[in-house]
Amino acid sequence: MKKRINLFKVHPIQEIPILKFFSGRVGLIFNLVGVICFLVFLFFIYLNIRLNADISASIAARQEYLQFLLKNDGLEVKLQYFKSKQNQLNTYAKDDARFLPYYNILVEALEYATNSPSLDSVVIDKDRNTNFVVKLNDFDSAISFLKYVESPIFLGSFSSLNLVDFNLFEGEDVKANKNYQFTFQGAFNEISNNTL
Repeated sequence: MKKRINLFKVHPIQEIPILKFFSGRVGLIFNLVGVICFLVFLFFIYLNIRLNADISASIAARQEYLQFLLKNDGLEVKLQYFKSKQNQLNTYAKDDARFLPYYNILVEALEYATNSPSLDSVVIDKDRNTNFVVKLNDFDSAISFLKYVESPIFLGSFSSLNLVDFNLFEGEDVKANKNYQFTFQGAFNEISNNTL
C-alpha cells in the first residue's frame, strides 16, 4: 500500500498549538495592539518629518538674518546708538524740570517791575526749586524792585522766596553807575498741566 501525502488538505486547528493560541480573544487583542503600535509609529514618523521641516525653516531664516547682518554691519551700530539716545531721552524726560513755563512766569513777573531788571542767571530743578540773579543799574530802581518783590503780585508765583545775597559793583569810572545784584532762592508754586 502506498501512502500519499496530501498537501492541500487543511489540518484542523487543534493539531497546531500556536494557531490555536492566536485564534481566540488573545489573538484579537494582539492584533489590536499591533495595529495601535503601527499607528503610533506612523504618528512619530509624521512628527519627525514636521520637526525636521521646522528646523530646516529656522535654519534658512537664521541664514537669511546672518546674511542681512553681514551686509548691514553698520546698521547694528546705528541701532545701538539710537537705543542709547532713546534711553537718554527717557532719563531726561523723567528728570525734566519743565523749565520753560516757570522761566516764563519769572520773566513775566519781572516785566512788571519799574525799570525792568535784567535776569542774569536762572536755575530751576525738577522739584521747582529755583535760584536766580537779578541785576539793576541804579539805587532808585533797586529800591523800587525790592518793594515790588515784596508785593503779592510777585510773591504769588512762589511758595517760598528768600533774598540770599546782595552785591554792589562799582565801575572803574567814578561817573559810572553802580550795579546792584540780588540773588534769590525759593520754590515756584506748582502749575497745572492745562496751563502749560
